Amino acid sequence: MFARTSVVRSAVRRRYFSPAHHMWLVPIPETLTPPTPDGRHRPPSTYRIEMGLTCRGLRDVGDVSSIRPATVVGGPVSRDGPLLFLEWDGLLVTSADELYHTTWENTEGTQDVASPVGGVLEDVGTAHPYFGIDETDVLASVIARREDVEAVAGGWVGEEEYRRILEDGTGVEEGRFTPAEGGWSG
Repeated sequence: MFARTSVVRSAVRRRYFSPAHHMWLVPIPETLTPPTPDGRHRPPSTYRIEMGLTCRGLRDVGDVSSIRPATVVGGPVSRDGPLLFLEWDGLLVTSADELYHTTWENTEGTQDVASPVGGVLEDVGTAHPYFGIDETDVLASVIARREDVEAVAGGWVGEEEYRRILEDGTGVEEGRFTPAEGGWSG
């Protein structure tokens, strides 16, 4: 497998999805808690959370040209607070007629990406100069305390449930670059 970002992608681990953020997350035990005196294992005290955008999350941005952290690496990140700024550019349909003659317009912007969990920003990925990013790229890693992960993990779902949420469409807006019948939406 070829890694396209500077953040190392985790091995086979369970991925969770945050429907509110359209992000996938992989919690990896970071700091293990010593066993109890009777030998029972306890959950880790911190997790490294690797995260990236889902296909639906990528529909809000065009071709990503750069990824900037909202805080310095090693700085605090709050739940639902700014995590990353994605600079992007793309093409939107501005008009079309009944013969499918289409007029396109260049557009660009910066997308704020909110963090699904609070903690400390550990690392930020980079956009490939030619390919940008895709749904497999780790965009950021956050070190989070077990208590912070437990507080938000109830809102995370598995891949199957996330797909059902998207298919149902209830409360899920279409992305800026979502394919539309006969072309692309804008």
